[in-house]
This record gives sequence, structure tokens and C-alpha cells, in this order.
Amino acid sequence: RNKFGFVSCFGHGVIIRKEVWQSIEAFPEVVTEDLTFASKALRYGMRGYFAKNLIAEEAFPENYKAFLAKTLKIISGTIEFFRTEYPKVLMSPKVTFTEEMDILFTYSSCFFGVIAMFNFLSGMVLSYIYMNQGWDYLNPWVFIVYLISPFTPVVPLIINTIRDPIKYIRFLFIATLSFGSSIPLMAHSSIQCIL
Repeated sequence: RNKFGFVSCFGHGVIIRKEVWQSIEAFPEVVTEDLTFASKALRYGMRGYFAKNLIAEEAFPENYKAFLAKTLKIISGTIEFFRTEYPKVLMSPKVTFTEEMDILFTYSSCFFGVIAMFNFLSGMVLSYIYMNQGWDYLNPWVFIVYLISPFTPVVPLIINTIRDPIKYIRFLFIATLSFGSSIPLMAHSSIQCIL
């Protein structure tokens, strides 16, 4: 990303040059002020840099209710970003195609709840249709429906799981329970924000 992609700001662990701060006129008053600030800087021809030798940590929400509140805030803020700021990014001559695509693929995960619910419900409908038609095997096109779901950048997670399996398998188990149980709520929130 330092060479070709979009280096965002996640609201913590960042250093911002004074001239960048002044030219952007501070953080905008939106839900995802950090993402919007970084993309606005990108439109002005200023790019971030990810320093790999620094380690920053963020505390996980203290309970499940706080986790859901944070997740819903991120979803609504990201959808707001795609509605208001992302079209300006696409129109900027200073933003490269790879940066535009990096932003799209990285932050479109806010729609994961809708896609996962659609995938789940379509699976139930397809199973019902197959059962009523008396078919006992699935045609290849059924699998294609599920393969169009977006892929997430999991390569670093796989590498780290190989290096420290106990730590990362535990993380995957807890993350799967937390995020999996929030999918219906994420879908509902995404649809509300879109409408």
C-alpha cells in the first residue's frame, strides 16, 4: 500500500504533518472522520505512509453490547463515506486507479452483513426449490452463486496462524462467534443506512 494502495488513518496511532492538517482544515465532522480525512488528503495529492516498525494496539470493546455499538457505528460511517466522499475520490485526477480500487475493496466490507444474509437466504430458497423438484444433486451454477461473495484479505492471518497456531486459532474462534452473531444486525443497519 505504501507504493500502490491507499494508506488510511484509523483514528489512532498516526502522526499528521501540520501543513496537511491545515490544508485539510482538521478532521471533518462525519462519523468516519479518520477515513474521510485520509481520503481528502489523497484528493489533494498527499499520501499516507505505513510505518511497519511501529506497533500500535487498540483495546477490544469491553462487552458484546459495546462491540455491536462500535460495529454499527463503523457500518453507518462507512456507508456515509461511500455516499459523500468516495465519489469525490473517483473524480479526483490526483488519485490513481489502484488507490480507488483499494478503498473500494477494503471498505466495502461494511456491506458484508447484507451479502451474508442474502447468501444464507438464497441457500435456503435454493434448497427448498431442489427439494420440491426432487433433485438429489446440485448443479455447478449453485456454487457460482456462493463464489461471488467478496473475498477478505486473509493471507496475513493464515501466515500468522502458521507461526503461532494457538494464539490465532483462539482469535479466529472468538472473532467468528462475535462477528457471525452480529451479521443479521449488520445487514439491518446497512439496509437502513442505504435507504
